[in-house]
Amino acid sequence: MIKLTKQLLLFSDYQNDNEIISNNKNDVRTGDAGQKIAEGILQKHGINTCRAAEGLTYDTIAEVNIYGKTKFIRIQTKTKSKSSKSMSYTFTKGYHRSYTGAKPYDADDYDISCCVNLADVKVLFSPGVVKSLTWSRSVFLRNNADIESWENSIKQINK
Repeated sequence: MIKLTKQLLLFSDYQNDNEIISNNKNDVRTGDAGQKIAEGILQKHGINTCRAAEGLTYDTIAEVNIYGKTKFIRIQTKTKSKSSKSMSYTFTKGYHRSYTGAKPYDADDYDISCCVNLADVKVLFSPGVVKSLTWSRSVFLRNNADIESWENSIKQINK
């Protein structure tokens, strides 16, 4: 005799991408998750990374070989937990509610700006220190956008 069991429901039938992320806003966790995703994507493409110490003006260090020489690239990462058609990232250091507030980065604080779309688990890189970046979601979703934006950023900062 065969005993039939009911299939467990592991996933809901309808899933809105933005509902995946918890409504509990925690900027530290969001930033940490984005940083890990960016590091993982670079590592997936054979680029060694390590997390920078707290309090520095960059989050991650990547080791790259440029013309036979090892260079260490400083990356500042900003993360959005929800996706939309247009996603804007503001690059400031400090915290807006602190006594000293948020301030712009200096021109030599880091080498590459990194934007993470946490809802889609996608990353884009841009050369240099910027005040803000705006990307359309479609750019994040392009095939190989992560590594192409990384390679283009490396070319730009090494001109």
